[in-house]
Amino acid sequence: MKQNLLRSIESSLGIALPIILGAYSIIAMFTGHMSFKQSTMVQGFWRFWAWQIAGHVVSASGVLAYTWLIKLTSLNLAYAVHGGLGFVAIQVFGAWLLYKEKISPLAWVGTALICIGILLIALTRQGPVSN
Repeated sequence: MKQNLLRSIESSLGIALPIILGAYSIIAMFTGHMSFKQSTMVQGFWRFWAWQIAGHVVSASGVLAYTWLIKLTSLNLAYAVHGGLGFVAIQVFGAWLLYKEKISPLAWVGTALICIGILLIALTRQGPVSN
């Protein structure tokens, strides 16, 4: 039953599914890390744990999306998207924009190189992996 449902979703969404899964895994990683950061800034035992639990639940759902993504595409591309773009999202949108943390010029160069590296990996992709 579960396999039929997953195959049905995969066939109906086609090429859009890996894009959706990649985007969701990045958003979940970002949201989880922002929840962890927020947990360090609140007062009170229960608020701390509420943010921690929220971060872990969202992060775990992102890992499930990432796991499905590596089933549909190559591991090197999936990890580049999940890990690389996840890092960029956390650094740029989380640290710099939301929490106003200083990012050094060298860190910005590194961020640009990560984006270029992910683009190069995506451009040299061989196609879907057969299971």
